Amino acid sequence: GVLAKMELAGIKVDVAQLSRLSSDFAQKMAESEEGAHKLAGTRFNLGSPKQIGEILFGQMELPGGKKTKGGAWSTDASVLEQLAAEGHDLPQALLRWRQFAKL
Repeated sequence: GVLAKMELAGIKVDVAQLSRLSSDFAQKMAESEEGAHKLAGTRFNLGSPKQIGEILFGQMELPGGKKTKGGAWSTDASVLEQLAAEGHDLPQALLRWRQFAKL
C-alpha cells in the first residue's frame, strides 16, 4: 500500500526549514520558561512535577491541590488546565511550555 511505499522511499525534508523551526521553538520554549520563573518568583525545573506542585500548592497556595498516592502534588495537564481556566497565570505558562517541550 501507500504507507509501505512511503516507508521504503522515505520522505523529503527541507533541512533548512526544519532548522529554522527548531531554533524558533527553542527560543519560544526559553521565553515560556523565563515567563514561568517570573510568575513563580523563583527559578525551578519546569520538567519537575514535584517542584511545580511545591510552587503552585505550597508556595503560592493555589486552590484545588490534590496529592498522589506517593504524597506528591498532582500536576498533570487536567490540574493545570483547571487552574488556568480559573485565571491563574503560572499554570497557563506551564501548559504553554509543555506544548513546546513536546515538539
